[in-house]
Amino acid sequence: MILLAVLALSMLAIHGSDQVLGATTDAPPVVIFSAFSAFAVIDAGQNEFGALGSFTLGAGSTCCTADPLAESVTLQLGGFSTTIPGGSFNLNRHGTYLFQGAVPQAGGGTVMVWAAIRPEAGGKFGYAVGVRGANNLPSANPVTVILVVGSNAGSATVNAYFLDGEK
Repeated sequence: MILLAVLALSMLAIHGSDQVLGATTDAPPVVIFSAFSAFAVIDAGQNEFGALGSFTLGAGSTCCTADPLAESVTLQLGGFSTTIPGGSFNLNRHGTYLFQGAVPQAGGGTVMVWAAIRPEAGGKFGYAVGVRGANNLPSANPVTVILVVGSNAGSATVNAYFLDGEK
C-alpha cells in the first residue's frame, strides 16, 4: 500500500499538481531502486521481526541519493508500517547510519526500532532493521517488504522465516 502511495506521489511530482484538489507540489519524483533484496524473520507471537538486505539506487534522476541523516525511512512488512523521521539517524565512525528508538506505527501505538544502513560501493547500501511491538505482522508466506528512503523506494516479495513454525 505504501508503494502505491509512493508511486502516486511520484505521478503528482511529475505532473506538478493534484488533479483532484488542484494543489501544486514540489515533491521530488520517486526513484525505484535498481536492485532490492530482503530477508525477514518474524515472531508474530512476540510481535517482533527482523529484516535485512540490500538496495542499489536507481539511475536517471538528479534526486537519486539516499541520506538517512536528513530523509525519512519507511519500512513496511505485510500489514505493518512505520516511518523513522528524517534527522533521526546518526552516522558512526565506520560510515554506518544508525537509529535506535521508539517511533509510531501505522494503526496507532509505538514500536521500538533498531536500524542500520551502510553505504557500499557503486550506490549500493546494506540495511538491517529489528522491530519490537509490531502490530499487523504477516502470519504466512509470501511476505512483501517495502523500504522507502527519502524519494527512493523498493519492494520484494519473499518467503519469510517464522520462528513459531514456517507457514
